Formats: sequence, structure tokens, C-alpha cells
Amino acid sequence: IMSVPRAIHSLQPSISRSKPIVGTVQAGPLEISSLGCGTWAWGNQLLWGYDTSQDDTIYEAYKAVRDAGVTVFDTADSYGTLQLNGR
Repeated sequence: IMSVPRAIHSLQPSISRSKPIVGTVQAGPLEISSLGCGTWAWGNQLLWGYDTSQDDTIYEAYKAVRDAGVTVFDTADSYGTLQLNGR
């Protein structure tokens, strides 16, 4: 979790709200970002050791990604079992 916010933070100086750096695609009637952001680790205590002291860092990462133009956020905590991976 700590490496992602640092990587995102390094993008912040080039980010402008008037000019996102992430493109868009059509998804039916919606125009969405061509890149999504997975957030399941942002609150996962068991696998990622989340604690509330990380909240400010996580929020800054969220803002940087959002300001870069990302509009798709995947908040699922898992996708089935290991038996289904790759299918």
C-alpha cells in the first residue's frame, strides 16, 4: 500500500484538473476513463496490514488518481476462489 501512493504522488506536479492525463473510452452510453484503479488493499487489514494511520496517504493517492482523470474505481475485496483464476 505504501508504494502506490508514493508512485502516484510523483505524478502530481504534472496533473492539471483542466487537462487529465488518462484518456477515455465509450462504455455504452457512458464515457469512462481508459484506466481504472483497484482499491481493495486500501482497507484490507488481513493481507495488506491496513490501519487508520494510512488514511491520509490513501486519500492523497485517491485524489491524485482522480485528478489524473480516472473515473473507474474497483472496490471489490475478492473475485471468487483460486480455482477460478484465469478462467
